[in-house]
Amino acid sequence: MEAENLADDIVVFKFHQEPRLREDLTEVVDIISSRDKGDVIFDFAEVELITSPSLASLLQLRRVQVNNGHRLILCDVNHLTRGVLAVTGLDRLFEVADDISQGWHLLQRTGLAG
Repeated sequence: MEAENLADDIVVFKFHQEPRLREDLTEVVDIISSRDKGDVIFDFAEVELITSPSLASLLQLRRVQVNNGHRLILCDVNHLTRGVLAVTGLDRLFEVADDISQGWHLLQRTGLAG
């Protein structure tokens, strides 16, 4: 996993395949829980499919963000993972953008970044 600051209040986390994804999401739970600063974009460009434990971590991360008044955007989510989100009904909980740029613009347009 790599992290990159797009702005003072927006961080992009780039993830890799399972099982590394699950480990990285667990690490990000700790990072995000210890900071109360801004929105996050998760880049799933290298993720082909997401497992149940990783979905649970995503839900936990979303809850932390919402409780802190911030947002979590998923981007570059492939069709298999989108299908998993749809089947589980989680597609209604997560904001999904086509790419990092679109995710950043979504945060800016809504005026809720940070």
